[in-house]
Amino acid sequence: METSAQQPPARRPNLFCCSWCKTFVAVSEHMVPSKCEGYSFLTQMTNVKVGEAKFLAWKQQFAGVGESDKDISCETCNRLLGYHQKDTFVVKSERVKERDGVLRVSVYGFKAPDLKVIQQTLENLKLEDHSISMSLSTTPSAAEENDPSPTFQLPLADRSPPIVHCGVLLKSALRGFQVKEDADLIILTHKNEGRVFLTDRNGFYNDFLLSAWKKTAGHVLILLTNSATAEESLTNQQLTTLSTQGDQPTLGVLARHGKVLTLASELSTRQLQHLKQLLVDAYLRSPVRLEDLPAAYQEALQRKAENAGLRCSLL
Repeated sequence: METSAQQPPARRPNLFCCSWCKTFVAVSEHMVPSKCEGYSFLTQMTNVKVGEAKFLAWKQQFAGVGESDKDISCETCNRLLGYHQKDTFVVKSERVKERDGVLRVSVYGFKAPDLKVIQQTLENLKLEDHSISMSLSTTPSAAEENDPSPTFQLPLADRSPPIVHCGVLLKSALRGFQVKEDADLIILTHKNEGRVFLTDRNGFYNDFLLSAWKKTAGHVLILLTNSATAEESLTNQQLTTLSTQGDQPTLGVLARHGKVLTLASELSTRQLQHLKQLLVDAYLRSPVRLEDLPAAYQEALQRKAENAGLRCSLL
């Protein structure tokens, strides 16, 4: 019986990110061939802002800028990437870099066996290619063409499993704790063994979570284990009680935005699907906008954006 030759996998587009904060901004298949050294020309971008002329002095760094051209800056860190002409996004090549195919996750908690369970779950998780809409295009609008927004497939299905770093925490070292490992997503796991103090006034993890939040630009997940949860739910009543009656309102805010999961011992089907989406968002460094978070979290991201802008102005 004859069998058809196996087709090689389709070529996947290369992803390009802000070289400072790693937010995904462009894909190689939208690049226009050019001989202009040091610059990339694109027809579509995403996660960027097109401004008026906020950085007019900086425009001297870019070749060929016209008076009517507009700035392109990263939506996450506000770093200037280039400028927008009538039909092209012109990006300085050094300000974006190719995103490797590695998804990096760090898992922290008090007990090493619990971390290993999460590590195995992550390494066995099967991700699918993910369709992403490009938010900015130099082509006529979708309304004019009566077509949906341009999309492309994020290549995750044929990639290696996440690289997982496990870090055992000590209660005595939590005050002033700073996360050092680079990661796309940071997961904190805590076993429910009676009274639970995670965030706010009596929380064990305030400094850790602030550091993790800043390190990943908001891509953080808390797992509260040994806390039975309905199959179709992400969290349970215990979490609600902790946030409303246990002086831990930050926990409630994070839960409302899908950054907390409660479980007995294993993630449910729905929770696994949610985790997959969080991994995709973290891989792309999708901008996190949670306006109802405490000021300390907002300030952490704001300081990072300001530092990125200062660094950019010195380049």
